[in-house]
Amino acid sequence: ETNEGMRVSSLSRRHFFFILAIGGVAIFAFTNMRSKNLVTISTVQELISSPELNQVMTQIARTDGNGTTPAEKDEYKTIDTLLFFVGYPRSRHTLMASLLDAHPHMIVANENNLFYRLKNGKKYERSQMFDTLIEGSKGFLKGGKGIVMKGNLQNTSHFGFWMEGYWQGSYDKYIKVIGDKTAWINSGVFRSTTPEDVTKLVDDIEKKYRVKVKFIHMMRNPFDIVSTIVLRNTKEKGGRFKDHSQKVDDPKLLEESMERFFNWAQGSAIAREVLGDKLLDVDGLKLVNKPIEYMSKVCQFIEIACSDEYLMACAEVVDSTPSTTRDWVVWSKEHKNRMYSEFEKYPFLSHYSFDD
Repeated sequence: ETNEGMRVSSLSRRHFFFILAIGGVAIFAFTNMRSKNLVTISTVQELISSPELNQVMTQIARTDGNGTTPAEKDEYKTIDTLLFFVGYPRSRHTLMASLLDAHPHMIVANENNLFYRLKNGKKYERSQMFDTLIEGSKGFLKGGKGIVMKGNLQNTSHFGFWMEGYWQGSYDKYIKVIGDKTAWINSGVFRSTTPEDVTKLVDDIEKKYRVKVKFIHMMRNPFDIVSTIVLRNTKEKGGRFKDHSQKVDDPKLLEESMERFFNWAQGSAIAREVLGDKLLDVDGLKLVNKPIEYMSKVCQFIEIACSDEYLMACAEVVDSTPSTTRDWVVWSKEHKNRMYSEFEKYPFLSHYSFDD
């Protein structure tokens, strides 16, 4: 540590003298050129745009007032996996993210759009990115998983998955896996980016942040996904907060919701092909029916130890009553057939049926 501090301090002194020298040269050149009426905006820009000077200024911006680079937090040094999601809204991502975030050595933020931001050129330092995700996890407590769920999944009001006595929004001493719950936006990234570019993006993330990138693809009966979107957005009778005694008949919104789902399915299919064993399919219905078995598979996939106590606590939160919102929306034969036609394109959807 002493040698490292001496190295950084020495580097800072070199930076100081380098900047002093650059400044002296710039003043001399500026004065000389001014006397000859040669000063232009472009010449001044050239003087201040030295790559070496920019590099030094960037290094100085990363140091504290004593000229030393702040050490990475000890709890971040153990992070070896960056977890993303891909798929569709209304597919039990909140449930999965809440269960994972309760693990003592996992953090899962609520839809920080991290993969999308990185794809679009957002720059993070390693610690800065992890700080952002931890804040996203804490913020999640104010929303979905901070509300104790009562009743069952048949209601479509806002509910959450609070695990009393566990680590949602925090961690125990260190972190091993950190992630972001965003899913459908990531499907859009895969749909709008060439396989070569998205492969390079994943490789770059792994190298820059020293992590293994992994994705979870949450799946649910597509008829329920589309129906839930309709219920949450319709202005017709029987919508989200109603008693559902009357089915929602909103064919235009149904068709729009179907098209949105088809786009997400296409992006998810591309993700599965590009990512290979970096992606795990998780059927939401199987998760709620056999939570211990499927959470064990998820833990194995992200390579983290999950105690029996933790797995049992997950099972206690999960409601095994399936949410079949398709029963609350009017589906014509034509609409059903349009869905089945789309399922044929994607093997991971081919087993779903309206009558499941």
